[in-house]
Amino acid sequence: MQKISKSTDFQNDTVQKQYEEMLHKYSHVVEQNHAAIIITDVQGIIKYVNQRFTEISGFTFEDVIGKNPRIFKTGYTPEEEYKKLWQTISSGLIWRGKFYNRKKNGDLYWESTSITPVTDENNKITHFIAIKVDFTERKKIEDELRLANEIISNMDEGVYLIRAGDGIIVYTNPKFDRMFGYETGELIGKHVTIVNAPSEKSPEETAKEIIDTLNKNSVWKGDIRNIKKDGTQFYCYASVSKFHYSVFGDVWIAVHQDITERKHAEDLLKKLQEEQLIILDSIPAWVFFKDTENRFIRVNKTFADIMGMSKEQLEGKSMFELYPKEQAEAFWKDDKEVIASAKPKVNIIEPMQSPKGNLWVQTDKLPYRNSHGNIVGIIGFTIDITERKNAEEKIQKMNEELKELNSTKDKFFSIVAHDMKTPFQGLLGYSQILSEEYETLSEEERKYFIKSIDELSKNTYELLDNLLIWSRIQTGRIAFNPNVFNLYQELSPTVSLLTQTAKNKNITIDYLIDKKIFVNADKNMLSTVIRNLIANAIKFTKRGGKIIISSKRVEKFVDISVVDNGVGIKKENLSHLFKIGQNVSTKGTEDEEGTGLGLILCKEMIQMHGGKIWVESELDSGSKFIFSIPVKI
Repeated sequence: MQKISKSTDFQNDTVQKQYEEMLHKYSHVVEQNHAAIIITDVQGIIKYVNQRFTEISGFTFEDVIGKNPRIFKTGYTPEEEYKKLWQTISSGLIWRGKFYNRKKNGDLYWESTSITPVTDENNKITHFIAIKVDFTERKKIEDELRLANEIISNMDEGVYLIRAGDGIIVYTNPKFDRMFGYETGELIGKHVTIVNAPSEKSPEETAKEIIDTLNKNSVWKGDIRNIKKDGTQFYCYASVSKFHYSVFGDVWIAVHQDITERKHAEDLLKKLQEEQLIILDSIPAWVFFKDTENRFIRVNKTFADIMGMSKEQLEGKSMFELYPKEQAEAFWKDDKEVIASAKPKVNIIEPMQSPKGNLWVQTDKLPYRNSHGNIVGIIGFTIDITERKNAEEKIQKMNEELKELNSTKDKFFSIVAHDMKTPFQGLLGYSQILSEEYETLSEEERKYFIKSIDELSKNTYELLDNLLIWSRIQTGRIAFNPNVFNLYQELSPTVSLLTQTAKNKNITIDYLIDKKIFVNADKNMLSTVIRNLIANAIKFTKRGGKIIISSKRVEKFVDISVVDNGVGIKKENLSHLFKIGQNVSTKGTEDEEGTGLGLILCKEMIQMHGGKIWVESELDSGSKFIFSIPVKI
């Protein structure tokens, strides 16, 4: 207790004087004190406050002198606490505690208070001295720290601090310990790699990757595979940031959320989506989903391929960005009908232009509904029926051609019958003359008739042989055996054989085939074709004429030409040369006979190779027969 006077009566002059002397003696110390000081009488009436009190509370000396300290009350401190306070100081003891008081302007503040009784020489309490220290800011910080600690301790996420300098764990919250299966504090002092699970990267590599990012950006976020104390691996979403902490220096705070179930669900969903996409992309039909604005929102690979785009490029585009306006409007009209009627529209057969050419397609369109049953677009299934359509058209064309062919063949056989009848009439006539008039004929006449019979027999045989070959081609009984061979070497024997025939008419043959060309052809057919063309050239070239055989590479084919400077062909006959039913056979320059079938056979054989044959000729200016066959690729 503090003793300030020898008198017990505060009201008498002596005590008052002693009080004033005491205040004067200690006023300098009191006024300079960093704490607020209040002196009251035994009834609690304020008798003195120092300047610091005014600075803290905002109340002036005049505001509080003669007042009870209850003017500072906020109701935060229970009345029971005030009773204990008075019991303590009334008993001559010092009371220490905290108040949450109100300033003059209404603001609230915390103060730590000690109240000491002051007694006279008779040990009678005369005053109370209250020393108050404002700790509002400290209380605020303590409360915030306490709140932060409570939040971190009760978070559903795991939190831990890592010392940046060496990667050592310096703090873990309870959730982090439970998440990783450790006892409280067990991870403190361990290296951060202890919680990183090995994957395609080692725990050290994972830690280094995160640290490098933190050193560069101060923040790292992402999914990470962790490992528990018992070795169980699981996935977390981690957010790591860097800051400076006075105790440990630079630290990383990491917040981990167990996303194992979410990860499994995502993996399962991803797998299901991938399987759906695989199934969708495996469907040979074009499958597409469109919204009500005519935009593709999902397509399969088959559709994307036919459009020459990736699925990503195609999705989001409308029909009007992909097709000609007229065609896009026709498609959009069907779409709107399906959306408006809420009914499917099936078996829509229509032509379509695509980057891969003109197609025929058959489409079914159905309403596309969301999970609430509302129509949000259409689902389309389209199949390419171009082959079927072409086949139908081909069958129709073939039927028409078959009718025409049958008619042509009838005419052809009529011509052949006539052509065969004529030589037999000659044979019969010549043989009859020889048989009946042999003795009366001169030697020269006999030789003439015998030679005529020989020529007629050869021509008739050639006609029959050509007919046989042609019939085998028509019925598919002739073998087509293409092989790769050198064109020059293969044709040389045939050309050499016919060169002797040409010499009989003093005709020269220039063989100019490229020696480096290899073709993929049937050797026998090719020899037949070249033999027929050279034989015709010899037949229709006058003595002293010239024939040139040459070749020219044209992309995947080689064009072979047989050129003569003979009599040429009438213009009106050019279009009939390769047609059945048109008899354009004429005699050669020296009355050589022909069968009329040679060029027809050449055309059939060249077409079997996928090539073609044509002629360029003018009357009296010679002819040029060209045919193409595939080269070796």
